[in-house]
Formats: sequence, C-alpha cells, structure tokens
Amino acid sequence: RAPREGDPEGDNAGGPGYWVVEGFATFIEEGRYDVEKFTWSHFNSHANSIGVVAALSKEKKLIDWEKVYKLSQVEFHGPGLAKQGIFATADRRWGLNPQPFVEIRLFYEQSPATCHCLYWADGGKHRAQLLDYVTAHYTDQRDKMPISKAFGMSGAELGAMVEAFSKKVVEGWRPPKE
Repeated sequence: RAPREGDPEGDNAGGPGYWVVEGFATFIEEGRYDVEKFTWSHFNSHANSIGVVAALSKEKKLIDWEKVYKLSQVEFHGPGLAKQGIFATADRRWGLNPQPFVEIRLFYEQSPATCHCLYWADGGKHRAQLLDYVTAHYTDQRDKMPISKAFGMSGAELGAMVEAFSKKVVEGWRPPKE
C-alpha cells in the first residue's frame, strides 16, 4: 500500500486495530499442534492469554478494553501503553507464579484472548467477523475497523465477553470438535 499521512510505512500503522496483529499471531501460536500425529486445533484450554485474562478480570486489573481496541501501531510503540512499572500482578493458572504485568505485556494477553473468544464463543458466531477484521486491517479498509461496526458491540461489551469466555474456559468449558 502507498504511505499516507500518519502512516509513513504504508502498513496501516496510523489506523486503529493493532490489537488484531499481535492478538491473531499469538492466537495461532497458542494453538495445539501435534507434529507426530499431524493434528492441530486452534483451541487450547491452557492458552496463557486466557488464563491471564481470567485471573486479572477477577481483580479488575486489565487495561481498559476500549484503549486496547483503539490503539494504532504508532500509539502502541509510542506513549499509548506503559512499558515500565507494574500495572498488575496475578497468579497464572499455568506456569510460574506470580507474574508481574506492565501495560504493554497485558496488551499481548488481552489481544489474543479476544481472538480466542471471537473464534470460539457462542458456537463460533463471531468467527467470520474476526477473519473479516483481520482482512480489513491488512487491506486498509479503515471504515470496517471500529469495533462497533465490525462486531456489533462496543469495546467495553466485547471486553466483557472476552472476560466471561476466559473465566468459562478456565473453569472447564470446551468447544465441540473443530
């Protein structure tokens, strides 16, 4: 794409929705892959992002969801998120405990948890919308980037859905087979 004002690299850095770049990448990383059996699943009940969001949701120590969803890449790398200082500390369901989180690290947990939720929640009801959102981000369709337009809910409502989904998974919910 051609560069535009506020987007010198032509990579949509100037627009909102950067959460989907890092979130979708981590969502794929957190999948379950068995190379010996040639099997895979996007669902991983032990995904770190799900456990962190569930734990910090109980403590009300997550980054404001509206902020997460509105950040551009430029804002993300600039003053948009604190890169130092402990924002929250939580026991993680899996791994070493306790874990300290600066805001930027929480962004890397809340974003993939959103992707997990949109992919699996409500029987995959929002899966196509998630994939359309990824496409919109990478094809510079900024008119489709507002959360309310893409998913039919506010950022706060989507965040609440992500928190509820994460808690549900930690408590034992599993989807039907892919």
